[in-house]
Amino acid sequence: MNRKTATPIKTWLAWSTIVLGAFLLLTWQYFVAGLSSDTSRISHLLLLFFFGGFISSLRSAIYLQREFNSLATLAEQRDVSTAKPSDAAHLFSSAKMLLDKRERVDIQKLITTYGMKLGIRIRNVSVISGMLITIGLLGTVIGLIITVGGLSSVLNAAGNNYEEMIAGMNRTVMGMGTAFYTTFFGGLLGGVVLRVLGSELEKSASQLAAEAMELGELWLAPLCHEHASDTLEQLED
Repeated sequence: MNRKTATPIKTWLAWSTIVLGAFLLLTWQYFVAGLSSDTSRISHLLLLFFFGGFISSLRSAIYLQREFNSLATLAEQRDVSTAKPSDAAHLFSSAKMLLDKRERVDIQKLITTYGMKLGIRIRNVSVISGMLITIGLLGTVIGLIITVGGLSSVLNAAGNNYEEMIAGMNRTVMGMGTAFYTTFFGGLLGGVVLRVLGSELEKSASQLAAEAMELGELWLAPLCHEHASDTLEQLED
């Protein structure tokens, strides 16, 4: 097993800085314009959901880092009492306890279940990413509806009421701004930033499950065979 501990936290920090920093540097003026001109407040809702997903991705990265550290300690010392508290430590501790009692343990099923739990812990980021894209598209539809209403007011007031025609034109421009800016916020924050972070977390979780499987085969599987041989010898005696 590779003794070098993976670093989900450093990966998360690197991608957050690169992706979010680069896009904010290039599109900051559009962020400010979108938040100030979108009277429907959908852009603010998108930003709120994004912060929730961003914090969730950070918590997932911290969780994965703790699991990697604990698994690395187990791999080096092969002693469950010295491992830092984690789901991986609990898994191997429970399996080792059953093996010490000469009970049968299916290592592959245990690690597969552990991998599924990892996937559940980090799935929130992908869910929020999809929500941002969907809300952005809904904001586009709402903006187009506002635009059509404004155009209708302009046509009805043309040649009759100048002030109403100007108000209709303002609603038309406002609707177009809502349509474009909500698509921009949803696509950038959800379709790019959170999707990249979620993808990196999924790769880290897959690597963690693979290393847990490797450790199980190198450490627990020989114990299973040893206990089975001892049991067979006792039966023969």
